[in-house]
Amino acid sequence: MNRFEKHPKKTLAVVLLLIFTVILMGVEWTLSSFHEELGINKSSERTFARFMRLREWHPNSTKIYSAPKARFNDPKGPVDETYELRIDEAGFIWPSINHDKPDAEIVFLGGSTTESLYIRPKMRFPYLVGRQVEQATNLKINSINAGVSPIRPGSRRAAR
Repeated sequence: MNRFEKHPKKTLAVVLLLIFTVILMGVEWTLSSFHEELGINKSSERTFARFMRLREWHPNSTKIYSAPKARFNDPKGPVDETYELRIDEAGFIWPSINHDKPDAEIVFLGGSTTESLYIRPKMRFPYLVGRQVEQATNLKINSINAGVSPIRPGSRRAAR
C-alpha cells in the first residue's frame, strides 16, 4: 500500500501545497524579470522609515548664556553680558502665556532666529508680534515661542 492510499487527504494537501509554491515562485520570477515591460516600477534602493527628532526645552528650566564676543562689536548699541532663557511649565520660552483664557494663540516654531537667544526676553520677536496683534485687534493673544536652535551654545558644534 502506498502513501496516497494510506493517507489520501494529507498526501493531496502536500502535493497541492508544492504545486501552489511552484506557481508562486514562477509568478515572482516573471514579475522580477519583466517588471519594466509590465509597467511595474521596482525601486533598486532600500527605503527606510522616516522620522523627525524634535528638539525641545526642558520645562521649568532656566539657562544663562554669555553673549558671544562678536556681539560686543554691535554698532546698534549696548549688548548685555548674559542672557536668560527661562522655560515655562509647558516647555515654551518665557514670556509666552500672558492670558489664562486668550482669544487666540500664535505659535512660533523654528530655529535660532525664532528662539532669539541673545535678545532680552520682552524684545524677542514672537513676544512683540503677540503684543502688536493685541493692540491692533483688541484681543487677548498668547504668542508662544517654541523655537530651539539646532546648535547649543557651548557645544562642540557651536565652537566651530
